[in-house]
Amino acid sequence: MSVVESKPITAEDFFELPPSLGPLELLRGELVKVNVPGFRHGNICRRIAGALDRYLEQHDIGDFTTNDSGIITERGPDSVRGPDIAYFSYQRLPQDQDPEHYPDVAPEIAWEVVSPTDVWNKVLDKVREYFQANVLVACLVDAKHKRFVTYYPDRPEEVLTLEQAWREPAVLPGFELPLVNVFCRGRKTQ
Repeated sequence: MSVVESKPITAEDFFELPPSLGPLELLRGELVKVNVPGFRHGNICRRIAGALDRYLEQHDIGDFTTNDSGIITERGPDSVRGPDIAYFSYQRLPQDQDPEHYPDVAPEIAWEVVSPTDVWNKVLDKVREYFQANVLVACLVDAKHKRFVTYYPDRPEEVLTLEQAWREPAVLPGFELPLVNVFCRGRKTQ
């Protein structure tokens, strides 16, 4: 019996795949199935994205994507990951650029809402990929424990709990996101 080796899929080929294949990411040229997240996951993403959108309406310094919009994290073989929310400054992705496919640059910040089916070590592997792609900040949103765990490529992670607010002044000056606004339905502090 002969073994037929398939050529790794490129990011460009991955973009063209039909949606009927279901939710996927590309990991070193191979397709990886991902689960469709549930209500809580989507609601948390909506709250973070809403706060970021309000901030960027007042501070026109960048743009962001949601809904697992892909970013290329590796080339040769290619990997395409879909952070739940990704922030791009206009310095990285100029305001007049609106790529139809995956951008040629990494976002400064990637937020991942950890799903109940996620394995923590696999999520940390994704964080490492983000840093290899030049992401500056990766924030894991842990709904189970109502906390944010923020990772940096050059310093220890920071853990914030429900009583605290998430900030990243070097990238988003003046942005503040109270965790209670993310995790508690109907409770807003601002």
